[in-house]
Amino acid sequence: MSRAQIIGGLIIVCLIWGSTWLAIKEGLASIPPFFAAAVRFILASMLLRLIMAQQAERVPTDKQYWTLIMETGLLTYSIPFALIYWGQRLIPSGLSSVLFATYPFFVALSARARVPGERLPGMRVFGILLGFVGVVAIFSGQLSVEAGFSPIGMTCIVIGAALQAYALVSVRLKGQNIHPATLTFGGMIIGAAVLSATSLLLEDYSRLVVDTRAIVSTLYLAAFGSVITFITYFWLVKHVNPVLLSLTAFVTPLIAVSLGSAVLDEHLGQRVLLGGLLVLSGVLFANVSGMRSLMKKKPEEAPK
Repeated sequence: MSRAQIIGGLIIVCLIWGSTWLAIKEGLASIPPFFAAAVRFILASMLLRLIMAQQAERVPTDKQYWTLIMETGLLTYSIPFALIYWGQRLIPSGLSSVLFATYPFFVALSARARVPGERLPGMRVFGILLGFVGVVAIFSGQLSVEAGFSPIGMTCIVIGAALQAYALVSVRLKGQNIHPATLTFGGMIIGAAVLSATSLLLEDYSRLVVDTRAIVSTLYLAAFGSVITFITYFWLVKHVNPVLLSLTAFVTPLIAVSLGSAVLDEHLGQRVLLGGLLVLSGVLFANVSGMRSLMKKKPEEAPK
């Protein structure tokens, strides 16, 4: 795998995931959150199954695969996306993406606790602490009703980031021999099932409006925001240090905040922007060593 392939994969993930926050917000205007997430993963899993059929990929039947699939299904798709979709009803799309930028910090902590030989260099510790200060700054300005942004909604996003970070390290440890499409398909099937059941139990469909905005949002999130990005992401997981890969969380908020401001006229305020800057600076500091190793890596012949 060449350096160009790594960088190309990272660009794809950043551009698409940077736009998904806007797409989610647009869809939530007329679709209940759990239902929206469930339909997204139902459609995405159908597309993935077609891809697997074309590549003659079969769903494994061994215990190791299904153990990992249950974990990723719950901790990557089901619970985090339930929290993200529900929480994003209450806060701007740009703020959601900034709070989710805490993801690399949780990856670093999980990797340190679970990956043999994984270390936390001083610069990474400093980055994590800086990011934590940024999150505190964001929350401290939103603890009153007048502030306009829901602390509960913000907490949902942060918890979702922590759960997905734990699952990423699990994939790194246990999923090296599983094809990215197969890994993504299994997790999304679990996610679609759990989210569908949650929607049926908890949601009121009287406000459901299937308009053009809802259809475009759902199709975009299924095809681009789920299939293309997750396959690319799990492919990168096998070849790139998980902390370096989580650097995508630095770029996606910049795209998301720009789109939220341009399309939805979102204004986050000075305290949120300052806190967001601290979080993103923390991401950079936490990944200094990973970025250096990537730049020093010698290009390899691309797979044919």
